[in-house]
Amino acid sequence: MITRRQFVRGAGATGALALGGSSLLAACTPPPPGGPTFDVPPGDGPNVLMISVEGLNDYVGFLGGYPGDAHTPNIDALAAGGRAFLHAQSAAALSLPSRAATMWSLSPATTNITSTSVDDINRYHALVEDASKLTLPQVLADDGYHTVNTGIVFESAIPSMWHTTHPYPELYHVHQPVGPDRFAYGPMAPGETHPDQDTADWISGRLTATYDRPFFIAAGFFQPHVPWVVPQWAFDLHPLDDVALPPMPADDLDDVPATGVELAEAPLFNYAAVVSAGTQLQVLQAYLAAMSHTDAMVGQILNALASSPFADDTHVVLWSDHGFHLGEKQHYRKSTLWEPSTRVPFVLSGPGIAPSQFERPVSLLDVAPTVVDLAGGVRPAGWQGESLLSITAAGADARPARTHQGGHVSVRWRTWRYIRYANGTDELYDVGTDPHEFTNLADDPSYAAVKAQLAAMI
Repeated sequence: MITRRQFVRGAGATGALALGGSSLLAACTPPPPGGPTFDVPPGDGPNVLMISVEGLNDYVGFLGGYPGDAHTPNIDALAAGGRAFLHAQSAAALSLPSRAATMWSLSPATTNITSTSVDDINRYHALVEDASKLTLPQVLADDGYHTVNTGIVFESAIPSMWHTTHPYPELYHVHQPVGPDRFAYGPMAPGETHPDQDTADWISGRLTATYDRPFFIAAGFFQPHVPWVVPQWAFDLHPLDDVALPPMPADDLDDVPATGVELAEAPLFNYAAVVSAGTQLQVLQAYLAAMSHTDAMVGQILNALASSPFADDTHVVLWSDHGFHLGEKQHYRKSTLWEPSTRVPFVLSGPGIAPSQFERPVSLLDVAPTVVDLAGGVRPAGWQGESLLSITAAGADARPARTHQGGHVSVRWRTWRYIRYANGTDELYDVGTDPHEFTNLADDPSYAAVKAQLAAMI
């Protein structure tokens, strides 16, 4: 009989072998009700530790997007010791569609999950229930991995996708009253444990466990998602006098089509509210504090890995689901198709991965195939991403990175960004010479040829 894996992957040569006896699985935690079972032999690939971060933009130190001191030493060290993709792009400008695209390796154009509308949420739930569409942990479970998770990796907890899970304490105060700048932030109460600290503690404990098969451990950190409520020490790293605001020209949106201006001025993301409250520095300080808090959590996990028996046989993959504006393009938060919203950290590190930096844009659609390649597995036939382990500049040029937001699309190719809105209006930027995307070249006849070339990539 053809197994689910064979059917979905388009294989069909050999079925998964049933395990005889229970001694082989004695050290494995029993799967949760409805979760995968250990019904395949242990794989022989290396361990994989994947760290996903919610809303971490290019302010992280190694990407250089913040004009001041980012205080992200642990992520920067990981990037320096591995392969850092300097212009990775989210597949969507919001968490739900981005994580769906990343974990299923399916473009938002394929799933039609491009926003957080009711219809898109319903399509996301249908995707979760579709047994013919395999997620990254399902593929690795089929390849003989013990899959482990806590924190935000999928948009919400899905215990059925993992062998071992740990409940993630929700940040209920995400809905707490906000100030006149429409943000909530400030130091935690003394003695309170941050949910991301709970994640770091539990994942560190998993790295001291015993496994009889390779593991895929996925840790998901919530910060720097709003609200920015973290310990005081994280705020102390960023005194207000040291906070450096990004450039925010008063005329920045003058050459942007009306649809782009509407995205920037959407009520929830109101730039004017922050300016009116006079809290630009405080808002940026809070984001930086939340970012540094996550960096410390990443450092705790990496230190636990370094002192574990798995240190020499574990690959580390770190990525963020989307970026975040802190005033750039007269906008706060996400949900645009400009660089602050789409550019994200993406790092591979571990045995055999030489330190290097990759300059061309790549897509988060490639995360899952890359992890499977690291594990020595085979990408399912339905996945649309490609492994980046052997990516070349020419290979990246052949696969432009697209980001979706509702019915709008952006293409990042080489140093260019092209945005086409649903009504046909557009923007064109040379990010290489104009990294802040100040000058829209879409109506400049000197760039008609490159605009047409990029438009054909939509």
